Amino acid sequence: MRQRGFTLMEVLVAVVVLAVALGALIRAGSQNASTAAYLQERTLAHWTADNALAQLRAGLVPLTEGTRQDEAEMAGRRYDLRIAVAPARSPHEMLPDPQGLYEVTVEVRPRDADIEETPLARLTGFVGVR
Repeated sequence: MRQRGFTLMEVLVAVVVLAVALGALIRAGSQNASTAAYLQERTLAHWTADNALAQLRAGLVPLTEGTRQDEAEMAGRRYDLRIAVAPARSPHEMLPDPQGLYEVTVEVRPRDADIEETPLARLTGFVGVR
């Protein structure tokens, strides 16, 4: 009479396969969560840069040539801003430079990040002054 069932070797192989599969699923889930957090941070930083540019366009913040540091908060997170304002230049030497138009670049970094660190967001736009 022959016994039916699994041998110890078959059970061990099944457990190893299951462990490898679960490990891969856990790693994929962890990477997905990490990517989602990174994308959320980049999105909030971009919105912060967009808000800073909109405030300049609306005249809520004075438009002065040069580079200045500022800070902002978005969704409970604090960011350091670097805002560079320079007169806009014509794209071609045969055309005159536009008068009263400024090129504004806003860089957003996490609070207390090194200034040499790559910004989370960099937005360039134009602001006209009459």
